[in-house]
Amino acid sequence: MNERPRWLLAAGAWACLSAAAAPGPAWPRPDAGTPVALARAAADSLARAAQDSLAQARADSLARALADSARVARWREDLRALRDSLPARHVDLFWRTPRARFEAVLDSLEGILHVTPDPLIVAGLTLAAAIADAHTGVEWNGDMPGFQDLPLFLQPFEEGWFVAAADSTHARLLGARLLAVDGTPVAEALARLRPFVPHENDAWFEDQAPLALASSALLAAAGVARDAAAATWTFEDSLGARFEARIAPLPAGRRRVWRTYLQAAGVPPVAASQRQHENYWARWMPESRTLFVRYNRCADVDTFPFRAFAESLLALADSARAERLVVDLRRNGGGNSTVIRPLIQGVRERRWLNRRGRLFVLIGRRTFSSAMMNALEFRARTRALLVGTPTGGRPNSHGEVRRFTLPHSRLDVTYSTRFWKLTRRDDPWVEPDVTVPVRWADYRIGRDAALEAVLGEPPVSTR
Repeated sequence: MNERPRWLLAAGAWACLSAAAAPGPAWPRPDAGTPVALARAAADSLARAAQDSLAQARADSLARALADSARVARWREDLRALRDSLPARHVDLFWRTPRARFEAVLDSLEGILHVTPDPLIVAGLTLAAAIADAHTGVEWNGDMPGFQDLPLFLQPFEEGWFVAAADSTHARLLGARLLAVDGTPVAEALARLRPFVPHENDAWFEDQAPLALASSALLAAAGVARDAAAATWTFEDSLGARFEARIAPLPAGRRRVWRTYLQAAGVPPVAASQRQHENYWARWMPESRTLFVRYNRCADVDTFPFRAFAESLLALADSARAERLVVDLRRNGGGNSTVIRPLIQGVRERRWLNRRGRLFVLIGRRTFSSAMMNALEFRARTRALLVGTPTGGRPNSHGEVRRFTLPHSRLDVTYSTRFWKLTRRDDPWVEPDVTVPVRWADYRIGRDAALEAVLGEPPVSTR
């Protein structure tokens, strides 16, 4: 598989739009949690946004109308490029989605191009046929013209959603728990955003949802906050007191200077949050005689290939007679699944190390694609215990990502070229042997509960 694409799209909305366009009897009412229901919710939100935008468009000047016409013409050409290229390039785009529905949503989108508040969302909608493939979609970032990010980063915990980082203007929000966005309770806001976040399981949705919550365009499209600059955000502080704030979107291209809650609180970073820009690194913990390995990216480093890195690790484990080897995959979004194999093979050759209670692999919602495959390989080929929370990657899923560029918007489109079937059962994720929830109470004091679980008494499998 490949590293996770950096994108969000309006996953699922096409199903409802195409259903509205198709003849025949009305669909039966689905359960609230089904993709169809989510798609209908997204379509309702988009319809309301389209009506508001249409009213504004009618008041525009002739010059603006001409400019819009030219823009719409260019986007129509991009839609045609998607219509032709994506089905031809993807390994099996219609494995769950009939081609007729894919065509219907593209036809529907052509009719609303001139009233859609942000063309990026339109581009995402055209790729919503990939609802079951989190590797396929339009790549975007907050620096793209017409797209503004909100200067805060919310993170999910067992206790709720907390502000883990913000810019200096909103430093007072650090550590606050989000209760509502413009009057919409956070649970409902997330439900409305869900159809716009491509995911194959709930763990990956939780990992990607912070990007959607910080996107003024997606908040508007989902009907959570029509005008992000005027929206009222409701928070709760550490003492339980509620307060409100307004968070203005940053202009496109403006550099964000983040300050984290841990920095503001003077809490030293835990090992898991250090050196995140490095593909891999290790630390010897003499107190517990533990060799801790951080594997952030499934990719070699030219100056220090992983094979050489693994040899040095195993030599240290031998000479120090390590009591534990901990491999941390919690922030690994994928890459090349074969890179880590020298370490797995080396562990297999050491009976004294390859045993329960000595070998651990930490996993979480950001363990995706090739990293998820590595977790499964450790489980299948060694005596490792998997510790943490379910992975964002799905065992049986698409991968091997490639890209092409749309002719006018110049947006990159990712698509899968291979389907991986790794387990007999179609499980939504890789379940840990020992579940250790991610809690705000631990995070706020710099405690890594999953790592502490393996450094203490040998944990007992919960599977």
